[in-house]
Amino acid sequence: LDNFKFIEVDSINKIVRFRPGNWKVQDDIIIPSNYRVISNGNLNLDFLNSAKFISYSPSICAIYSPEIISNL
Repeated sequence: LDNFKFIEVDSINKIVRFRPGNWKVQDDIIIPSNYRVISNGNLNLDFLNSAKFISYSPSICAIYSPEIISNL
């Protein structure tokens, strides 16, 4: 996850946070178990080259702003 500039990982509190923005994803995003996955909205992930989003943890998304995942 450290290879993605739009993902912040807090290993101590076990939180994966997605930064807002429009991002092209060319590699698989794999979230380990026992992490909270948080997006505060205004997130657009465009998956290219058959990249995948795999999460072994629950996701928490903002209620007020959209999250868009394309080509998944």
